[in-house]
Amino acid sequence: MLLARRDGALALPEGMAWVGRDGLAGDQTGDAAVAALVVEGLERGPGRDGGQPWAARGWFAEAERWLRATMERLGRPVTGTVRQARVWRLSCVLRAPTGDGDVWFKANTTSPLFANEGVVMGALAGLFPGQVPAPLAVDPERGWMVLADFGEEVGWEAPLEVVAEVARTYARMRVKATGDLPGVDAATWLSRDEEVGLRAAVPRLQARCAELAGHAVPPSIVHGDLHLSNVARGPGGYLFFDWTDACVAHPFLDLAAIRRGTAFNDAACEDELRERLRDAYLPEWASFEPPGRLARAWELAAPLGALHQAVSYRSLATQPPMDPHMAQSTAFWLRRVLALA
Repeated sequence: MLLARRDGALALPEGMAWVGRDGLAGDQTGDAAVAALVVEGLERGPGRDGGQPWAARGWFAEAERWLRATMERLGRPVTGTVRQARVWRLSCVLRAPTGDGDVWFKANTTSPLFANEGVVMGALAGLFPGQVPAPLAVDPERGWMVLADFGEEVGWEAPLEVVAEVARTYARMRVKATGDLPGVDAATWLSRDEEVGLRAAVPRLQARCAELAGHAVPPSIVHGDLHLSNVARGPGGYLFFDWTDACVAHPFLDLAAIRRGTAFNDAACEDELRERLRDAYLPEWASFEPPGRLARAWELAAPLGALHQAVSYRSLATQPPMDPHMAQSTAFWLRRVLALA
């Protein structure tokens, strides 16, 4: 199915026909239902549906005008074509050349659990210079920002030694932050037995929360999506980016998301990864608790970190239209909760 404005002079290929709005509205399954939602969003115009504003007519031109004008004011004008680097239902990323290297424009969708990323990154870059990239410009009302190019991402297939280095660096960053911050319907994707198991696990999870709260490790920044494709190598070390899921919570929750591509479903590799993360991460918190209590807090946080991920994915999965990937990711993390609780 193709979505386009009709031009009477256009000869359609054999086997194709125009379908108007009424035809789309009459078929609420498959591609027709998705196309009907897109048409409705285009007619509403940018920013009126709380979804993906870049799907609206004229959005790209408006974003490019803002980007060019902003870079001109900064004395770093765009020197060539602005190109779309990535787009999906959660964000749109544009890439533009300048005399001082490429810059990256990013716009995010709206979500109850999404932070205003440009504002958050600007604040964090002030706290952690060289570890969080500072936006060159931010439009907080529209959720737009521009970043300088900051190097190659670490990536999913990083060696375990690099994973440990990232965890150690991130721990130091968050220890510092403790002094700087103020105090899908699962049954669709889970089996009946898994659903029953999760309900039965609720008291155990609540008990873990209560015990973890009794430890002296204080709340800190939580990235919320800390996989290694959100980490880059900068001139001064590792850079942590893509802070759309940022919040303040227990600092041991974030480590659940650090995974490695080929080890994703390998239990032995999973165990080794967790050991490496624990050994790299916990010593940085030694000023708050002795080793034994830190190890206990680490174990307590394991299923809670998976639950944190499940809640985040569920908030995205339930935004219409339903996204199967987000719903399946919700189920994946709920299964992790069951395995670790």
